[in-house]
Amino acid sequence: MTNEEKIDHWISYAEYDKDTTKAMLDSNRYFYVVITAQQVMEKLLKAYYIKIKGKEPPRTHDIVRLSKELNVNFSEEQLNLFDKLFIYYHKQRYPDYIRKYNEEITKDIASDIYKNFDEVYKWLLSQMK
Repeated sequence: MTNEEKIDHWISYAEYDKDTTKAMLDSNRYFYVVITAQQVMEKLLKAYYIKIKGKEPPRTHDIVRLSKELNVNFSEEQLNLFDKLFIYYHKQRYPDYIRKYNEEITKDIASDIYKNFDEVYKWLLSQMK
């Protein structure tokens, strides 16, 4: 695969997962809004990594690490979103945290995360055109 094909691949999967993120919000599955939003950001950051560095991104789910390795001047708001999504994503592997976050992530929290996520999503896509 060429780098352009790899970028298209990551973006295509990110677009699919973005639709899933919206579906989770619309169906009141707020915990999964956060989890799928993290997956979308991971895929877009990997596409952006290939675009900027011309090589494969690290095999990691750590979107904070990916954002740092890009050496891009992300805004404080964007970095805060990456931090928040990664914390939720990382802890979702543990049953006690799943119950806690399932109760903690309300419609307002999920909607706010989705709004910020959507802005970063659009910004990242614009950087790859």
